[in-house]
Amino acid sequence: FVGSGDGASYNFADPLALRTFDLTSLNGKILRINPDGTAPVNNPFYDGTNSNQSKVWAYGLRNPFRFTLDPIVGEPLTGDVGWNNWEEINRGRGVNFGWPCFEGNSPQPTYQAAFTQCQQMDPATITYPIHTYNHTVGATVVGGTYYTADQYPDQYLGNFFFADYVSNWIKRIIFDSNQNVVSVKDFASNANAPVSFVVGPDGLIYYVSITTGELRRINFDGPFANASADPTFGYSPLDVAFSSAGSSDPNGQTLTFFWNFGDGNTSTEADPLHTYVSGTVQTFVATLTVTNEDDKSSFDSVSITVGSLPPQA
Repeated sequence: FVGSGDGASYNFADPLALRTFDLTSLNGKILRINPDGTAPVNNPFYDGTNSNQSKVWAYGLRNPFRFTLDPIVGEPLTGDVGWNNWEEINRGRGVNFGWPCFEGNSPQPTYQAAFTQCQQMDPATITYPIHTYNHTVGATVVGGTYYTADQYPDQYLGNFFFADYVSNWIKRIIFDSNQNVVSVKDFASNANAPVSFVVGPDGLIYYVSITTGELRRINFDGPFANASADPTFGYSPLDVAFSSAGSSDPNGQTLTFFWNFGDGNTSTEADPLHTYVSGTVQTFVATLTVTNEDDKSSFDSVSITVGSLPPQA
């Protein structure tokens, strides 16, 4: 598998970016080739020859940096670096990810205004990101790695770790058994411009911090926080039972608990009850911090929506 950017200018709506939709061009693609450079016959756009089109796996990408293979289905999971507003994590075979006519989950307004091709593109033909975030959160996504080893707690198994080069954080995507996204959790801050990830032979995640010139290893040596709540939505006043079940310490140390309910109230109980009151629809982020005897801590969060119920899909 090979990732290729659009090769267009980032200063204006460059018509060269439209090459991402041209299957005869190698720009803005994920390619799949044999070791000798030929096209595999089971590629999605194989035309019976060794053409560029025959080598394309997916298209409509701006800057696929970087990707790893899904350990379940074997497809690339790609961090696509955005333009002015949105960063993306993409997955799919034989699909159009939409750049430059679409960015994130929406039409790209500058390119839509500039090119008829974008205006005529059917949104139903676009494969949207499995996760996207705007530039208030980060500005340069870095596709990472799946965790498939056994040196971290079970909750990390099968998670996809990715980062943002500009905002210096690492997050993880949690999937269900069908590889659908369940949630996206914070993992680390102050990662200092991470640009590449791998799970090492010792079962630990390594990443490159390009600004410090360091290869860093993430070792698990502290408590693990696991926060849950029931219910997570409802009308005000809403009584919520919080639970720290599943929180643990690898060395068997005693844990202390601190809940911040997100509405100005806190608790030091392991499994507190709390009532939310709100005159408007609000989502409160309740955060559990667990601390062991060595003063090492970790946190986990759960969102509580007050004043509304989710739609039925």
